[in-house]
Amino acid sequence: MTAHNGSNAAAVDRMTISQGDLHTAGAADVGHEAHAARLPADPPILTGSRVTDEGTRHVLSPAPVEQNATVSAAASRAERGDAGPPAKAHAAPPWLHILGAVIAPWTLLTALAFYFGWTRENALFAYFDIGPSMLTFATEDYLLRSADVLFIPLGALLSVSLLVLWAHALIHHHPHRNARLRWWGARALVVVGVGLFVLGAVQAWEGLPFPAPFPLPQLSPGVGVAMVAYGVRLWRGRSNGWSSIASGVLVGMLIVLSLFWTASEYATGLGTGRAQEVAADLLHRSEVLVYSRERLHIEAPGVLETTVGDADSAYRYRYTGLRLLLRSGGNYFLLPALWSRTDRSTVILPDMPSIRLQFKGGANR
Repeated sequence: MTAHNGSNAAAVDRMTISQGDLHTAGAADVGHEAHAARLPADPPILTGSRVTDEGTRHVLSPAPVEQNATVSAAASRAERGDAGPPAKAHAAPPWLHILGAVIAPWTLLTALAFYFGWTRENALFAYFDIGPSMLTFATEDYLLRSADVLFIPLGALLSVSLLVLWAHALIHHHPHRNARLRWWGARALVVVGVGLFVLGAVQAWEGLPFPAPFPLPQLSPGVGVAMVAYGVRLWRGRSNGWSSIASGVLVGMLIVLSLFWTASEYATGLGTGRAQEVAADLLHRSEVLVYSRERLHIEAPGVLETTVGDADSAYRYRYTGLRLLLRSGGNYFLLPALWSRTDRSTVILPDMPSIRLQFKGGANR
């Protein structure tokens, strides 16, 4: 009993000492309040004590949760390796991909429109013996004049591409496909494609010995190589190796070259056709009366020179029988109303004060 009472007394004494320590700690905290205010985080608050067999163990309670508690918790989880689910990577917005896919084709279309517009205008004015160096068209002029060059070819290309896609879907998804029929169809595609490719190669190298309708010779290389590639795919099946990818790229480049050749020939033919329409309609176009201080000595079929006024007149000579083709680079390009391919005459007059032009309605206006 004595020993037990002694142990209880000792426990009471330890508890008393612990309570004293609590008061001492509280006093120390109060005494050092200014120092604790400068600390980056509040120290834990001592709320009580607990008596165990091993002695008095102080129980600590956490400080009030503040805004920086979340940051501290995240930092502690990162130190323990428990950082939670990974953050989502910052991917580029979808509109950037769409914009990148649109800009490049539109830039290519602008360059093609400029080239085909230049080809069309060069062919048109070459019909009247006017070289491109004599014209000073801006880029916008060639782009505007390329509308009729690109409209029909692009429409035809989109229509044919749609038909090809439909045919491809019909072949590969038909429920009653015959392997033997498919094999013979693949062989036929390869044979016809090789023949078309040779036809286009001969036309590009030295010209065909027989007349061929447009645009068969120009489209033959691209159509031929496309038929051969598709026939080989039907015959052997689809391949995903590097050789298949390289073959696809080369086939695509040959198709693009063939289309470019066809569009160039179409632009040239369209410009020549527009020039023929202008030449056939000269009599119905507005007549240009040219007045000049000095004699211009215009000698062209159907052009008449007349003296007007007296020697003191501002414009002494008048010329009739001319039609305006265009004005470019500060010059007027005029054609005689009786212009013909046998006697081709083009009158170029500078835009200067000593020359005055007057326009009047044509023969049927």
